[in-house]
Amino acid sequence: NAAGGVNPTFNPSDLMVITDHINHMNVNPLIGPNDDEMGERFPDMSEVYDKELRELVKKCAQNTNIDLKEGVYLATTGPSFETPAEIKMFKTMGADAVGMSTVPEAIFANYCGMKVIGISCISNLAAGIGNIHGKYPANWQGLRFDTLAKIQELTGEMPLVLHGGTGIPADMIKTAISLGVSKINVNTECQLVFAEATRGYVE
Repeated sequence: NAAGGVNPTFNPSDLMVITDHINHMNVNPLIGPNDDEMGERFPDMSEVYDKELRELVKKCAQNTNIDLKEGVYLATTGPSFETPAEIKMFKTMGADAVGMSTVPEAIFANYCGMKVIGISCISNLAAGIGNIHGKYPANWQGLRFDTLAKIQELTGEMPLVLHGGTGIPADMIKTAISLGVSKINVNTECQLVFAEATRGYVE
């Protein structure tokens, strides 16, 4: 998933393997009559995210020189983003990243006896730590094109999402286009900038 960074040591574009989660959605997908063929009424939640799979992901990250983070993912319902006060509370609760998905699916998959692995892409810093468009540290080098290129080399496929704020430099946009990135997840102003840069690059 894409998530906001609550842990102040995280930077946009970091990958975080989920070690555990906090369900702050005030709902649980298992509420209601139980289907005994799917799983037991009160499933154990002590290791939702399979330790062996997490170790495998960490090994793959080491082999490809990816600085993989680990942490706790907290889920809210959205659709509004969190307030700085809420992020402060989530940090106190032990969250490293926050988003609006994944937890219901992980709960149900665990209930069914499936092995679960979760990876969050830190797309921006959370409110109070950054802003919804990404408040990057002064020493941040920009989008991790080296990581994208490595993924393309290893899998033959290219992630299709470019996330950034209004100030994506033209040369970075051109590099993204040359790598095959074809979709962005940003605000309207940046979408217009991206569209214009695309036309110029193609011409």
